[in-house]
Amino acid sequence: IVRTAHDFAEGGLAVALAEATFGAGMGATLNVPLAPRDLFSESQARAIVAILPGQLERFLEAAERHGVPALEVGESGGDRLVIEADGARIDVEVARLREIWTSALPAALGL
Repeated sequence: IVRTAHDFAEGGLAVALAEATFGAGMGATLNVPLAPRDLFSESQARAIVAILPGQLERFLEAAERHGVPALEVGESGGDRLVIEADGARIDVEVARLREIWTSALPAALGL
């Protein structure tokens, strides 16, 4: 049922989504019921999950059966990560996100 999953441990939903796009270079479009600041919340026990085509209902039913809150928020595809949250919008090319992610620490350390 599940293609991939990524926790929110470092940087919250926004960073987890960015990192999740790097493997295949595939983007996603999401509309989440969060305040923009909550996109970076590192609250425990949360993950973004990509479901295999045609398996969404089965996944949601399994989550409900096991008492795990789950919500459909968007779909993968394209070359951009687009996140809409309470009127705010992030819209960035996956390649640019990867560039920022790989260069941030070396830049901060002056390497």
